[in-house]
This record gives sequence, C-alpha cells and structure tokens, in this order.
Amino acid sequence: MRCDHPTLKTLCQHFKLDALHVFGSRAGEVVESLRLSRKLDPRHSSDVDIGVLPNADYPIGVDDRVGLTGAFEELLGVSRVNVVVLPSASSYLALDVVSGARLCCFNPIREAEYQPPHELDPICTERIPDITDATNTMTAWVREHPELVDRSL
Repeated sequence: MRCDHPTLKTLCQHFKLDALHVFGSRAGEVVESLRLSRKLDPRHSSDVDIGVLPNADYPIGVDDRVGLTGAFEELLGVSRVNVVVLPSASSYLALDVVSGARLCCFNPIREAEYQPPHELDPICTERIPDITDATNTMTAWVREHPELVDRSL
C-alpha cells in the first residue's frame, strides 16, 4: 500500500512521513469519512488519534507536530487530534498505533520494525522456515566435515 487519498499523500510528502495510521476509538469512523470524503461529527467527545512514522532522515519537531495536528483537524473537521510519533512512543503505544488502521505507507520495511511478528507480511513469515532449514542443513554439514571448515575467521 502506498496512499490512495490525495490529501493524505500530500501531507505525508510535506512532513516526510514513511507511514500514517489512525487508531483508537474513532479509527473506523476516520477511515470511513476519508473514504467518503466527508468531515467527522465535531460534537463527538473523543479525540482522533493519529500515529506517524517520520522518515529516518527527517525527525518530527514541535512545529511539525503542531502543523500535522492542525492539518488533521482541518481535514477531518474536528477540534482535537492527538499525533503520536512512533519513534518516540512507548512500545505499548507504538503497538496501539500499528494495530490501528494504516492510512498510508511509503516505507513498509521501516514500518515493519513496529509491527508485531504475526502482523508482518505473509511472504516474509513464510520464509522463516526456509531460513531455519538452511541454517540447520549448514550446521549439520559443518559437524560432518569439520576438517573442511576454516576456523581462522
């Protein structure tokens, strides 16, 4: 997935974000409103929780957080948005973020650093047994042929 929503794509490019998630009690409502290009009900008492993964070369500063908060408040038509920056979040909060709905992802490899193992791409997790088998085969061969192994390394 890259980013299907043009405004979100522009925000990600402007703030140099590798990934963007919505999580918390209003996540489903936000996803639906973005899909339908409509604003949220501003009378709702809960804030909107947004998680961002900045590009590694461009850390998010205070001005960026304020800018992102304002941009999401305007886009969604709400008065309270909480922006969580993944690299500075606790592991529990980061897990909440990535367990929510992914809105945009431009760097899936970097985003995978924050995913629990069972959430990783099935192609990656399917290869783990292959890697384990190859390692076991190599270990068995080394045990059978110790005279052929260069131990000077």
